[in-house]
Amino acid sequence: MLVGYGLWQNRELRTIWLAAFGLALNTLVMTANGGQMPVSADALIAAGLEGFLHFMQTSSDAVHNLIGPGTKLWFLSDVIPLPWFKKVISPGDAFLFLAVLLFFPETTQRVIRQRRRPA
Repeated sequence: MLVGYGLWQNRELRTIWLAAFGLALNTLVMTANGGQMPVSADALIAAGLEGFLHFMQTSSDAVHNLIGPGTKLWFLSDVIPLPWFKKVISPGDAFLFLAVLLFFPETTQRVIRQRRRPA
């Protein structure tokens, strides 16, 4: 709720809408799957995370589960391997990353424009 309030208070920033969309995608897939983020076994292998795959096959953690036949909205799950970071992310995470990346240039330009306006 606090995150939602922060997003609403900064709604004039375009990057906030990217972040909100990413959060909405992650919330949607996690809600549809009992509060856990499904993760692709193939993506774990592609990212070099075979050890985590073995862990997920033999037990589980509080946040993730492996994508299986009953997984809903699997395409919004952690399916994007990032081998150079040894991570697997979801489309929602990608939107969040893009929002963070673009946030600073957007706010910097905004400050510059405000300083150039005559008083």
